[in-house]
Amino acid sequence: MKHWTRHRRSKKTAAVAGIAALALLATACGSKGSGQASPGSGGGTIGISLIVPTGTSLTNYPQVVAGAKAAIRAVNAAGGVHGDKLVLDYCNEGNNADKALACTRAAVSSRDIATISLYSNYAQQAVLPYLGTLPSVAPEAISPAEASCDQCYPLDATPVATLPAEGPLGAMNGITTAAMVSYDIPASQTAVAQLKPGFTAAHVTVRDDIAVPLTTSDWAPVAQRFKASGAQAFIPVLPEQQTIAFLQAAKQAGVAPRILATDGQIEPSDLSTLGSSAEGALVVAPFPPASAAPTMPGVQQWLTELQAEQAAGDTAAAPATADGNSMRAWLAIHVIAEIASKDTSATVDRASFSTALKAAQNVSLLGILPSWTPSAQAAVPGLAHLNNAYAYFTKVENGQYVLVDPKPWNVFKGGFTPVN
Repeated sequence: MKHWTRHRRSKKTAAVAGIAALALLATACGSKGSGQASPGSGGGTIGISLIVPTGTSLTNYPQVVAGAKAAIRAVNAAGGVHGDKLVLDYCNEGNNADKALACTRAAVSSRDIATISLYSNYAQQAVLPYLGTLPSVAPEAISPAEASCDQCYPLDATPVATLPAEGPLGAMNGITTAAMVSYDIPASQTAVAQLKPGFTAAHVTVRDDIAVPLTTSDWAPVAQRFKASGAQAFIPVLPEQQTIAFLQAAKQAGVAPRILATDGQIEPSDLSTLGSSAEGALVVAPFPPASAAPTMPGVQQWLTELQAEQAAGDTAAAPATADGNSMRAWLAIHVIAEIASKDTSATVDRASFSTALKAAQNVSLLGILPSWTPSAQAAVPGLAHLNNAYAYFTKVENGQYVLVDPKPWNVFKGGFTPVN
C-alpha cells in the first residue's frame, strides 16, 4: 500500500494521480442520486456524501453505511426535509489514497450538502486539502487535523480524544502496566502519540511499543514479544481484523492479557469468537453500547431504525455489527436533517446548509451525548472544533458490552458528566 504526503509530490506526479483518481470514480463511487435533482423544492432530493472503506483487507465500515441508510430511511419515512428525500452518496475509498482523492473530488463536485462520518487513513493528504466548501460532519477523525480543519465538525470525542481516555479507564480498573501493538505507518503512529499522554497522566507504565509492518500476517512473534514485556494489558493500535489475529496468537502463546481498547477494534460480533479472551475487556467508546437501550431512548431509536434497515435486506445493519461507528453515521444524518429542517432558504443547498450549520446552537443528540453547538470553540488549542469531547467507559461482561458508568466521561476536564 502506498503512503504519500501532498507536499512531497511533484506537479507531474500530482497530475498523474489526478487522472488516476478520475478513472477510479466509476468503480469507487456509487450512483449519484442527488446530482440531478433540485433540493429544497419539495419532492426533490438532498444528497449527503459518505466516504469510508469497505471490502478491503484492512479497516472496513459496512456498518457505517448501514447506519447512515437506516437514519435516511427513517427521516424519509417521516416526510424528509421540507418534503425532499435524503439520498446517500456512498463512495468506497478502499483504503487507497487515489480512491480517497477520487471520492473527495466526486463529493465536492456533486450537489451534496455535506459529507458524514469520514474515515480514511489518507484523510490528511487526499481528503482535507480538497474539501473546499463541503462540510465534514461527524468525521471519525483519527488525526487532529480531521478535528480542526475549517470544514470539520466532529460531534463526538472521536479517536483523537477517546485514545487518551484509555489511560484513566485502565487505571480505574487496576491496570498498572501495558504494551502497545501498532502498524509502522504515520496514521498508526499518530494514534500512538495520542495514547501515551493519557497513560502517563494515569500512571500506567507502557512497557513496550511494538510497531509492525503493514504486511504482517504471522502474529506469533508479535505475541511472543508482548509476552516478554510482562505487561498486564494489551493496547491495540490496529484495525479490527488484526486486533483479533493478535489475540488469537496470544492465546496460542499461552498469554491472556487484559484488553484496553477503543471502540471498533473489537466489534460486538467478535465477542463470541473470542469467548473468554474478551471477557473483562475495557473499551473507551464515543457512544453508549446497544445494551444501554433500556435506559436511553436514543439508543433504542438507533436499534429500531437499524432493524428496519435490516428487514429491508441490508445485512450490515444486523445487531451484531451495531457499534459506535454505526451510531455516529446514524446520528449525523439525524443532526443534518434537524439543522436543514430549520433552514428557511428557498433551496436547501450546500451554501445554505453551511450557514445553518455554523449558526446552530445546542443541537440535540437525542440524549446520547450532551447537546452540540457546531461552531463552539474547543477547550484544547489545535483541536479547534473538537468541542463535544465526551466518551463512555465500557467493558465486556457476559459476552456483551455494558457501561461502566451511565454518564459520559469529559475527556478534556475529567469526571463523569450527566447528559442534558
